[in-house]
Amino acid sequence: MIVEDILRNIVYRLSIQDLDNCKFVNNEYHSLITDPEFKDDKRRVMGDNAILSIYAYDHAHFEVYGIHCDGAKQELTSPLEDDRNANRPIVLGSCNGLIGIKYYQLDYMLWNPVTQECLTYEGGAPTLLIDPTAVGLCYKASSDEYMAVVVGTIRCYSTITSCIELINFSTNDSKCVNWQTGNVAFDLNGVGMVVCGVPHWVKEYDNDNVDDLWDRKRIFFFDTKNETFNEMNLPGQVGKEEKRILGLGALIRQSQLSIVLRDMKNPNLSYDVWVMKEYGNLESWT
Repeated sequence: MIVEDILRNIVYRLSIQDLDNCKFVNNEYHSLITDPEFKDDKRRVMGDNAILSIYAYDHAHFEVYGIHCDGAKQELTSPLEDDRNANRPIVLGSCNGLIGIKYYQLDYMLWNPVTQECLTYEGGAPTLLIDPTAVGLCYKASSDEYMAVVVGTIRCYSTITSCIELINFSTNDSKCVNWQTGNVAFDLNGVGMVVCGVPHWVKEYDNDNVDDLWDRKRIFFFDTKNETFNEMNLPGQVGKEEKRILGLGALIRQSQLSIVLRDMKNPNLSYDVWVMKEYGNLESWT
């Protein structure tokens, strides 16, 4: 007999289609999966037969599409009112079907585009960030907490200082972390690619002494446990000097990290995709 909390944690991570297949495994699975309360709770995260992706976003426009099993693409309504759209909302990232959004200067939102439900940060006023350079959405499975990390600058009178803000949607707390000079976070850009609840960025070093395009690139991630930005080693590769990293990807429900490479010496512009099949295991790059 499987303890109910363990069983619930297992099936909660399954897709809607997999749930239907598993409910006939035994009486325990069937009882939990067919429980109306569990089904409603599950839909709050995944939605019915829908895979969510951010289709397009720029400074003044926000679009989210649901891609359904039949391949049809359907635009979902934005949670932002017209006046908020005019204030340049920022997408913080997507995790478990939820999307983090920052609008105005101090407002943060965790949005489920399937159910149209929003969880708004209501804690103490976070630092007034201006011109964010790197943002990411985080999820701590051990405590079931969603957080946003925002790297930017803060203005104090005539002085502008670099700042890293951590917003916790679950506890309604916020704080500044990693103020030390030279922190690699201040060189990161864009929205972090979320894998296993962790946002990742690719950073290119400005080193004139390095001719190898591969060696100029590094992957960095935000460690939610220690609240630090750490470097992740790239996979070893023969002929890597001919490759250049174009970007990151998240596969199999954001459980596997992937990188896309371009062969700079191939006239046909061939591309390679490397996948870390077991997240955190550097030996699993294939």
